[in-house]
Amino acid sequence: IIDSMAEELRDISLYLHDNPELGLNEHKAVKIIYQFLENHNFTSQVGLTDCPELQTALRGDHNHDARHKIAFLGEYDALPELGHGCGHNLIAMMSLGAAVAFSQSAPESWGTTFFG
Repeated sequence: IIDSMAEELRDISLYLHDNPELGLNEHKAVKIIYQFLENHNFTSQVGLTDCPELQTALRGDHNHDARHKIAFLGEYDALPELGHGCGHNLIAMMSLGAAVAFSQSAPESWGTTFFG
């Protein structure tokens, strides 16, 4: 499963690295992550609260009504002047890959959530 997404995941990581955005302002990152999740049969939502500071918070669900759930956390914010020296582009890539792989291989009674 991961191998089939490898190029797409690498492209996301490189895009995030080349377009660093500080925390709470990750609009480009959220757009590409949202699209990836939607393309892999997740139902996604951006801006999980009315709080203006959290408008780049993101959640993607697969098999939302499942009895059991597993969640994956992805980070995609960058540091001032360092960009993604912290590796959040890699964390996002790994968490997205793991979330999709789990969603495609888990028993029907399991749901998958990605938080960013």
